[in-house]
Amino acid sequence: MNSIGRWKRLAGNIDLVVMMAIGLCACGDHWKEEVLDVTSELREMPNIVGMGNVGSLWQVMAQEARDGNHALKDLIEQFGAEADPIARQALTVQIIYAWTRVTDKDPASRANWM
Repeated sequence: MNSIGRWKRLAGNIDLVVMMAIGLCACGDHWKEEVLDVTSELREMPNIVGMGNVGSLWQVMAQEARDGNHALKDLIEQFGAEADPIARQALTVQIIYAWTRVTDKDPASRANWM
């Protein structure tokens, strides 16, 4: 990770800022160009704007919900409930991999292309 920060909103929510260079992306069938409606429940969750082939956090959670999967949402909820900074850092890596849909990809699979 290059940098992780957090701040507390006036409403009491704690948000996370992640700045990192990651050589993995959800390409091909994983990211669709369609924009899905985001439910009010998801709008209560944090959102991070996507870049390149990766959709926003809300859009990826909406895609997962449409497909009957809630893995990313569950990880974000775990992060919000976790007080231990080391456990939160581990969850951050899992969230990023789930968000970019590379949890099942070998990190070395792109070899010298990165």
